[in-house]
Amino acid sequence: MSRLNRRYSLLLSLLCLFSTLRAEVLVDAPGRFTVDIAQPIKRQVKQNETDDGTVVICDLFHRDSDTLQWITYSDYPAGTMAERNPVKIYDRWAKGEAAANDGKVRTNVIQQLGEIAGREFVIDLTKENKVIRARVYIVGDRTYRIWYSGLAGTENSPAVRHFLDSFRLVP
Repeated sequence: MSRLNRRYSLLLSLLCLFSTLRAEVLVDAPGRFTVDIAQPIKRQVKQNETDDGTVVICDLFHRDSDTLQWITYSDYPAGTMAERNPVKIYDRWAKGEAAANDGKVRTNVIQQLGEIAGREFVIDLTKENKVIRARVYIVGDRTYRIWYSGLAGTENSPAVRHFLDSFRLVP
């Protein structure tokens, strides 16, 4: 290996290490989850009136110049989600996010979170040279969306995988 390649490899390894070190464990008691997310985070809570009633939506996110780490959980009125087909909801989310962001769904696969079968999808935003990698889960009448957005090619980095893989539900 040439000297330049060794230096480049060392620099890349250090960048991956430090980007992971920026993450801190967040235990969100109201959301009943834990995740390692870059700091600082912002929190927003809003309510949407729907045909089913009031949906409470909580967003927690960290944004820097090139990336976004984002967790959203939404509480639907009791019994709302039990009446719906989760497979259709998951597919609609992937297609809806792609359409809303002028992108194209690259992958849409089953993603397990313990006993919960959710989805993971990757959306290419070719006009912006960006990518979205997201995981979505339905747990009772609550939905979770764990989302990363950044430059194309970064969706498989150790820091992104760590962020997505660190999401856990707590009792």
